[in-house]
Amino acid sequence: AATAIPAKSVIDGASALALSQVWGNPHSILSNSGLAASAAVDAMRLKVLDFVHADPRQYTVVFCSGATDGLRQVARRFPFRPHSRLTISAEAHTSLMGVRGEALSRGSTVRVVDVCASGELKIVSTFNREKREVEWSNSVFEHELFALPAECNLSGKRTPFSAFDMVRKECDEKSRQSGRRCAMMVVDCAKMAATSEVKMEEM
Repeated sequence: AATAIPAKSVIDGASALALSQVWGNPHSILSNSGLAASAAVDAMRLKVLDFVHADPRQYTVVFCSGATDGLRQVARRFPFRPHSRLTISAEAHTSLMGVRGEALSRGSTVRVVDVCASGELKIVSTFNREKREVEWSNSVFEHELFALPAECNLSGKRTPFSAFDMVRKECDEKSRQSGRRCAMMVVDCAKMAATSEVKMEEM
């Protein structure tokens, strides 16, 4: 996958940090180098949360190799099964398409939607592993994951914040009715974060 050329300031900063002391395994607290690395990782988590305006009491940061890997980790851990559904934007990046593949491979239904300017989700198609169109309105799903891009990598079209608000309310209502957290939302912010401020409080 393509990636931006790192700025000289980033390279200089990373080099200076690496040369400033001996760094150990951040998961080991048996040495000073391990403690220092662990403290640095924890501090960076807080910086990331601050960067995206996320309340540390509600969110945590898990470091991975990139957006694609992060979405893959979510997909692998989500309880996709025959009575689960993935709702995904038609303008999703390849990274989110990987989530679709994971859902289909485990027998879940996939619903593709267009996000209107008003924030409403307009259904384009709904299909299963056999690529057969399925009736979505009368189906009951044990778990549902909404996967939306904050900004389309190809067209630059941004998902209205009202859409995130509507989906979040739908997730909360479905979870309230079932008595457990059965509906969740994952947002791909990689494209937006490169050029704009990301505010989790608005999503």
